Amino acid sequence: MWDSRTRRMEEGIGHYGYEPVPGQRKIFSLCNTPYPCAFDQGLLTAMAQRYASNARVTHDSASSCRKVRGDRCGYLISW
Repeated sequence: MWDSRTRRMEEGIGHYGYEPVPGQRKIFSLCNTPYPCAFDQGLLTAMAQRYASNARVTHDSASSCRKVRGDRCGYLISW
């Protein structure tokens, strides 16, 4: 979050990270937020479909998951 008083970026409410999957039209996104899985998946889907209408987001079952007391969830974004 931007603090206009100090003019510095401060810690906010979680993070949405990503890494491209080399040689594929895929991105792996790791979401460390307080929001439910469905919220993150919907947010990622909406953003991805702004750039590629055929984009799909699937929950990565190999990652930790907040539904089972994990601290983050992973998603595969493909188009």
